[in-house]
Amino acid sequence: MGNVTRFPETDDLTHRQALTIELPRFLIRAFEQQVAEANEDAAGEECVTIEHFIELHLAEQLSIADVANLEREVPGISRAVWKWLSDINGEKYDASGLDAFFTRRSGLCERCRLGDCAAETPKPYFTQARTSTNFDLHN
Repeated sequence: MGNVTRFPETDDLTHRQALTIELPRFLIRAFEQQVAEANEDAAGEECVTIEHFIELHLAEQLSIADVANLEREVPGISRAVWKWLSDINGEKYDASGLDAFFTRRSGLCERCRLGDCAAETPKPYFTQARTSTNFDLHN
């Protein structure tokens, strides 16, 4: 079987997909404790689940520069990330200004995004407030 180098452009990157993983018990217990601490003073819809917690920690591994670079190989990923950020922040999805946002926040010039420039500077990461399900980008 050959290596997959491109994902089909018809792939719905906003679709949620279940993933089953096996983790050591100490990690699960540590995550449960952090979720409990985050939920101490949280109101109903502000409560975080372990699934939210893990999803956000995985998302923290992608910088905005990574997303901009991935757009070449995974068309539509920046729009999917933009929609995901809108959803977790309880905002209406609006794609206007998307390209400018990713170019400005990623530290990549337009030539970098097209793969013609070597001056790439990864910057921000997804972060979460300790007791809230509202998440922000920072520089």
